[in-house]
Amino acid sequence: MILAWLLIILGAGAFASVVAARWSTVASRSIALACVLADFALMLALWIRGVAPALDVPWMDQFGIHFQLAIDGLSLLLLLLTFFLGGVAVLASWREITYSIGFFHLNVLLAVAGVAGVFMARDLFLFYFAWDLMLVPTYFLIAVWGQENRVHAALKYFIFTQLSGLLMLVAILSLYFL
Repeated sequence: MILAWLLIILGAGAFASVVAARWSTVASRSIALACVLADFALMLALWIRGVAPALDVPWMDQFGIHFQLAIDGLSLLLLLLTFFLGGVAVLASWREITYSIGFFHLNVLLAVAGVAGVFMARDLFLFYFAWDLMLVPTYFLIAVWGQENRVHAALKYFIFTQLSGLLMLVAILSLYFL
């Protein structure tokens, strides 16, 4: 269940930072940083203890699709790096992001959750779901806080990654239904 908590912490923190931004930008930033650091600390504890937890819950059982999360040595290192870089991103944005701070942290935390979901997914459909979860907040990060031609760059990014995602979906569906 600890693997699901990694995603729950990020998701809850994303929406809490949006709500907190209405009253205080520091609170929004602090919530985002605390969530990413909490996930980093949990992964570090798993690494130190040498535990490789797994979670398998039927999701769409009639299609054989499960909410199946697990980590191995490589995914553990990639998750540690993801949460570390998520914390660096929040810290780097502390003074640089001056508008829509809650929305920014919502997108950063959801993108980190999507990446974490990709690294933990052991079901192909869940992998696709996490991949798509990552695309939308990344689009907004590029489109709203990017540099020159940011809307054009975000649109190209979204089209190319969504097309590759659709090809992946066709491949997944062909595996499930053939």
